[in-house]
Amino acid sequence: MPVRLPPDLKRDLDDYLAAALASGGEPPPELTAQLAAARRVPFRDALLALIRGSGRIDSEVYAAAGIDRRHYSKIRNDPEYRPDKITVVSLAFALGLGLRDAEKLLRSAGFALSPASVFDLICRYFFENAPADPDRVNDALWTYRQPLVCGVRLD
Repeated sequence: MPVRLPPDLKRDLDDYLAAALASGGEPPPELTAQLAAARRVPFRDALLALIRGSGRIDSEVYAAAGIDRRHYSKIRNDPEYRPDKITVVSLAFALGLGLRDAEKLLRSAGFALSPASVFDLICRYFFENAPADPDRVNDALWTYRQPLVCGVRLD
């Protein structure tokens, strides 16, 4: 079943595609420039800088975050790899980050703390009161039936 697009969006997409075809399929230079200007530090680099700045070793951090060695190796060795949001939040709590640094780390992975999410509001509260004890964070998350952090899984 075809998807019906709003008329304005369809017109904009048709215009974009027509311009792209007319230019030989190359993206508009303005788009390329905008993407280059918006490019941020990759998640891996942001994480490694925070670990170095903490004075801790990698294994302490990934263990505290509840991440296994293979998963952490993938994060460390693949600059394009982007873990899920709970993994990023778990790493932020394992590092004892405050709100500002936690939000930077989340942004580097393409995430944000949303005021529309109970999980995000609880995490924000604890980041604001850093360093947060992951057990206390999980107690609050459990109370509100949210996913748990730092490797705690309920099977």
